[in-house]
Amino acid sequence: MWAIVDNNEIKKIVTNPETVNIDSINYSAAIFTSWSDSDRLNIGVYPVIKGTALDARFYKSKTPTYAIDGNTVVETIVKDSDLNLSDLKTTWIKGTKDRAHELIKDFEWYVQRKVLADIAIPDSIINYAAAVRTKCKEITDDMTAASDMDAFVELFEGENPKYKDWPDDSSVSSLKRYR
Repeated sequence: MWAIVDNNEIKKIVTNPETVNIDSINYSAAIFTSWSDSDRLNIGVYPVIKGTALDARFYKSKTPTYAIDGNTVVETIVKDSDLNLSDLKTTWIKGTKDRAHELIKDFEWYVQRKVLADIAIPDSIINYAAAVRTKCKEITDDMTAASDMDAFVELFEGENPKYKDWPDDSSVSSLKRYR
């Protein structure tokens, strides 16, 4: 990303290489990929140091701002607002339950086999499915209990992100029936 700067004023932010007009001279998009930073600086094209994007799963960002800092332009991204916590809880709880279903659905045929032919379901599958259901309940209970956005986000990004910590299926993966 680059900024076109004239007289210490940012005239335009260029996110992708494109033809630009600077001081009544048209420059092809190639200046952004084949020219050196110093060559671009000589015509007023500064590199932009991108700001850290906020996680759009949880926050709305304001329009980025840009400031000249020596021979670079710095992008700043700030939070406009949190997304609605109640809506997030509803969406993510449903998604968590869907994820749990996805993890155990390839073993459903064992239940059908048990009902139709009275053949036992392997203990490893019973234990795995129980672990997935337990984890799903733990995550959804924690989502429900999150009193604010920080507590909710912690479930996804903290030191121990619970949402990413699903039971390991290595002991049962060979028993899956793929569709």
